[in-house]
Amino acid sequence: MGSCHGLLLLFHSMDINEAYVCNPFVGDYVKLPNPITALPRPRNVVVGFGFSAEMNDYKVVVIVYYPGLLVTDDMISRVYACGLSDCNWRYLGESPYLVFDQSASKAVVNGIAHWVTFCPNKLIVSFDLGYEKFGIVSRPEIGLEGGSFSLGVLGGSLSVTDSSPIDCVGIWVMKEYGVKESWTKCFNIKFSDVGWNIRYVGALCFQNNDELLFLYNNQALFSYNVVTTRFKKISIRGLPHWFNVVPYAASLVSLLRNTRGEQKCNELEYKRMNERRHKDMNMLGQTRVMRLT
Repeated sequence: MGSCHGLLLLFHSMDINEAYVCNPFVGDYVKLPNPITALPRPRNVVVGFGFSAEMNDYKVVVIVYYPGLLVTDDMISRVYACGLSDCNWRYLGESPYLVFDQSASKAVVNGIAHWVTFCPNKLIVSFDLGYEKFGIVSRPEIGLEGGSFSLGVLGGSLSVTDSSPIDCVGIWVMKEYGVKESWTKCFNIKFSDVGWNIRYVGALCFQNNDELLFLYNNQALFSYNVVTTRFKKISIRGLPHWFNVVPYAASLVSLLRNTRGEQKCNELEYKRMNERRHKDMNMLGQTRVMRLT
């Protein structure tokens, strides 16, 4: 799942043939076509979704990892890109990096998606959605090689949540994108009273200006008030045991006016989708109250 300008990318982490981009606020959605591939069922699917100012288009990049044909073979990867202006997938080649511990990038800055490599040294990998090129972004100098950290966006800047220490979490922000020296440690949050394994904590966004929202182990949401230094668990009825969260801000961006592909939702699909949307109004209402911005 990914979010950009009020649009959500929804997909199954093990099935590249079921991917949708929708605007839940206005009720538009687009089903992306199936990428062309003759390889067997993937072992993992990694995606990035954002807006490319260079191409003036919303774009999706998919990195598909397949097991080797033999036990001794390395992982096989395929990279595809799709713009919403034409809804056509293009094969870009193989991925030079193994991004295997995350399904969707929660750190898209300036039209560039970011992930953390699985091995060997946990690099920050970037993919420019406009120029369709991979790269490496320098990490803050905090010994992240063997530690646990996750990526996000805070205040429009690339951020790192460092949960390597035993009892605290450090939040770093890259004030000037691409400049290693601009990494700044903004918060050092003590977790000794929470009683959770902080190695699975990731910062999501600010809400109400002074509250930082965290996702713990894809199982719980909680906020931390940077002024009072207090934690608060956020309960939402109906959530499954495991879930994912992306920051979302509603917008009036219309997919029906921004796509030219054949996968636009027709009038009947639009009606059915709105019916499902009204059934889930209670959940949507709770999400809006949180105002994840």
